[in-house]
Amino acid sequence: CGGIGRIKSRTTVCYEIQREIRRVAEFSAEKEILVRAHPSVASMLQTKSKDIIIELEKMFNKRVLINADPTLHPERFDVVAV
Repeated sequence: CGGIGRIKSRTTVCYEIQREIRRVAEFSAEKEILVRAHPSVASMLQTKSKDIIIELEKMFNKRVLINADPTLHPERFDVVAV
């Protein structure tokens, strides 16, 4: 929780990741966006948020790759152009 006394929900983290995908995709010439997230968040991105991820791929003409990383805290993630 980072010492603030609250833990973000998986849904909130997914929204943050979607915003970061938009930001990275908009300013990158690369054709792929790599997302590293905790397995529970990655799973949610691949299921409940799947339609939004597909929409982002079409909007920016980029492929979004989602990798589950169990070493990451559920609130932490990386979004990079590759």
